[in-house]
Amino acid sequence: MTNLSREALNLKIYNPSLQNDDDFLKGFVARTRVAEILFQRLNEIPQKGLASHFLFFGQRGMGKSSMLKRISIELSRNTDLGEKFFPLKFREEQYNIHSLDVFWENCIDSMSDWFEETGKPSTSITIDKRITQENKDDLSPEEFFRYWCKHVGKRPVLLLDNLDIVLSGLNDDEQWALRKSLQDRQGPVIVGASATYMETLKDEDAAFYDFFQLIVLEKLNAFDVQQCLQKIASERGDRGSKVIELLKSDPGRIKTLSDMTGGNPRTLTLLYLLFENDGESDVFSDLENLLDEVTVLYKARVEDLSSQSRVVFDALALNWNPITANDLSQITKLKTSIVTAQLDRLKNSNLIERINLPSSKKAAYQVAERFFNIWYLMRHAPRRQRVRLRWLIEFLKIFYSPKQLTERIRQELTKTTLSPRQLDIFCALEGAIDDPYWSKLIGYRAQAGYKSDLNRNELPTPETSDDWLKLARLEYFELDQPESAIKSLNKSIELSPKNKAARLQLARVLFSEDQEEQAMEISLKLTEEFNDYAPAFNFLGWCSAWVKKDDELTVKYFTKAIEIDATKPHFYVDLARFWRSHAQESNYVNASSYYNKAIQIAPEDVSILVEYSDMLRFRIKNYNEAFILLEKARELSPNSSNWKMSLGHLLIEMPSLAPELSPVKLFKEVRDSDPKLAKRAFDSISYYYEQMGMSEKLIELHTQEIKNNPLHETVGIRKLLGDTYLEELGSKEAAIAEFKSALNLEVSSSYDAATKGYIQAYFFEDFEAAKVSYENSISIQKDAGHSDYDLEGESNLIAVESLLGEKDNDFDNRLDENLKHHPEHGKHILKSIIYISEDNFGAAFNEFKNAVMCNSPELYSDYRGFLALFIRNCFNRQYFGKLIDEFEHGDLHEKYMPLYYAIVALRDGEQSLDEVNPEVRKVANQIYGWISHFNEN
Repeated sequence: MTNLSREALNLKIYNPSLQNDDDFLKGFVARTRVAEILFQRLNEIPQKGLASHFLFFGQRGMGKSSMLKRISIELSRNTDLGEKFFPLKFREEQYNIHSLDVFWENCIDSMSDWFEETGKPSTSITIDKRITQENKDDLSPEEFFRYWCKHVGKRPVLLLDNLDIVLSGLNDDEQWALRKSLQDRQGPVIVGASATYMETLKDEDAAFYDFFQLIVLEKLNAFDVQQCLQKIASERGDRGSKVIELLKSDPGRIKTLSDMTGGNPRTLTLLYLLFENDGESDVFSDLENLLDEVTVLYKARVEDLSSQSRVVFDALALNWNPITANDLSQITKLKTSIVTAQLDRLKNSNLIERINLPSSKKAAYQVAERFFNIWYLMRHAPRRQRVRLRWLIEFLKIFYSPKQLTERIRQELTKTTLSPRQLDIFCALEGAIDDPYWSKLIGYRAQAGYKSDLNRNELPTPETSDDWLKLARLEYFELDQPESAIKSLNKSIELSPKNKAARLQLARVLFSEDQEEQAMEISLKLTEEFNDYAPAFNFLGWCSAWVKKDDELTVKYFTKAIEIDATKPHFYVDLARFWRSHAQESNYVNASSYYNKAIQIAPEDVSILVEYSDMLRFRIKNYNEAFILLEKARELSPNSSNWKMSLGHLLIEMPSLAPELSPVKLFKEVRDSDPKLAKRAFDSISYYYEQMGMSEKLIELHTQEIKNNPLHETVGIRKLLGDTYLEELGSKEAAIAEFKSALNLEVSSSYDAATKGYIQAYFFEDFEAAKVSYENSISIQKDAGHSDYDLEGESNLIAVESLLGEKDNDFDNRLDENLKHHPEHGKHILKSIIYISEDNFGAAFNEFKNAVMCNSPELYSDYRGFLALFIRNCFNRQYFGKLIDEFEHGDLHEKYMPLYYAIVALRDGEQSLDEVNPEVRKVANQIYGWISHFNEN
């Protein structure tokens, strides 16, 4: 048995009687209104007097058996109804009935079960002896049944599933006799169910003509479907949470399920399993398993039809799309009048539905439950590939939105095997997707696997140079398959050597694959052949910046692109990014100029507004202008995640700009609405708690996230928790545990590698390991194609190389370049480390003194690691006394008392801070905390 089959059984899809009453009631959602109406009608029946009798009618899976079970439970639990009635349950199909006596014997057997279930086993045994003829009497089965009903003192309610089978076992005289018994003033009440509309109900001369109150179980509407899905998912616990989120984020799925199931509760429950397992298993195998599960149900539906109805239904189901009676007549070779009559019967049985065609006044028909139609196509479609897979194609079109279908295609195209099954899936996906280029890409990939020319010819393939170019873009941008993209681009260029876009795309792909020289060569040839092709000059600008590192040439090419086409905002943005990457005030001015020009061309481009705002906030600290830009972005796109993220960070630094807005609220809105930015938004919430000193909330946030999602456990997160334990909560033991956990984790990003280096260098003083980590960080940054100078990575690498005494021949040049990117206090504190590593204390102290006298708060935040490294190396190299003397000989110890007393405490012990006045002690304690702990192992 397959896993999905077991799931289906666990959900009690086929036999609700297997569920206990409490579990059943929890899941009974869809037909509550119908049940309430019936309870009311039952309550109107007197204990003695004429009774109404009821018949539920609906196709298989519509909930008839569930309704009977619900009535049974109500009669057992409802005090008012329980005083008048007692429920008798029967097996679903009573195939043994061939006479009225057998029917009453079945009623006696059911009554015995009721006595046993209600705690009267001795009475049950007495009745069982009558059934087995151990105690013979002169009473007929009906008389014996009535005797015990009188003993109970209530009217029995016979809950008869498949009533059509019961009545078909009785001849006409027996049916009239049964009707007479049911009309007795104390006779039984029947609540029956049937999947077929019985002839005896339509025949005016038949016993049960106009006898039952007919209750048709209509298909579920969209609201019912939503309620059912919500209920099933909530009962499934953690497994169902995914479906609950899906229903919130993609309510269109409700209509999808409603259409596919035809409002059939049983089919709905089966398809629920596909939603729950989608993305976690092979949805195609799951679908096949579910179609196998419903074979008995659907096969029975078809076999219940008359021969002519089956012929009409077969033609209609194989057509899939709505079809008129005239067209069905031509296909089936039956007269139109016969086809019309059979269509009416099929419609009355809820198997098909009438559709009004927009292009015609004629009525058309289709199978009401589309999943039933999918099953029929799978079982009966012709052998030709595209027709044979029509069932899977139509399922994919209904089950997935275009976006979801594209994602499924991405997943399938990453597979390298071309088994017959995989080829079938490829072919079905190609038939389901509306995008012609995805279709051609699938066809191209699948063609190689088909041996039959017939199968090959059914698939679309790329033919023109532009076709191959568009395929290459899909392979590169959507599938992350650069090698395949390069092959497709070469085919595009082979078909049309003058295809500028294909040649430039090839250059870009090669550039991303570390073939920079070849990429630049292609671009140069393009500009020589087409000196008005602006995108090629723009790309050469990036090549010059990255490969040649020639600022003059970079500006020349970027500017040339703008001269050729001044209407492209991204040309200005690229030049702005180039200037921004050079961390100097004059360059930021240049960057601002180009951002403003881009905004003039595209004033409603929110991404440019946000990017420019970020530079103003982060680089220039022009908070007011940054806020104005974000307010404009907010007006243009109120639901955009980008401005919310940037505004949240701006308000962390300058909350007075919009005190009514909460950064955490903005970040949570992004996290809950934008899956692509959810991780970044979570990190921003963490950053806010960190900046606000909300240590307990910070630890709680990350601890819970690691528990819920093990992938959240990264080097950076463990380091953050370690810092929080150490600096905010004063728990060194917990901090050490977090730092060691961080070092045991795999590196997944440049940031992780740099963070490892930080822990190794500044906490455990393992400079050899730190050097490897920082080199790895820089390498990852370059491999990812980031052109910005890695100031943090390069600076820390220079510091640890100095302390190790491992300066390479290019060290001085690297240092000169590095110092250009630092503010004054940063330059001085880094140089102090280099001098102290050379045991030049005089020069080192002068640099340290200059750094301190810059009076920048960043020295104690962004550069506190370097500050600690200098102080600790004075201690380790026996210069600590000199360091304190230098403080005391001048006036540094008076001007910078917190720093001075923190250094003294490193020599005399933390308790020495107790003697410092409270105003100074608080800050001194903080400084001491992060300069002292680095000296521990």
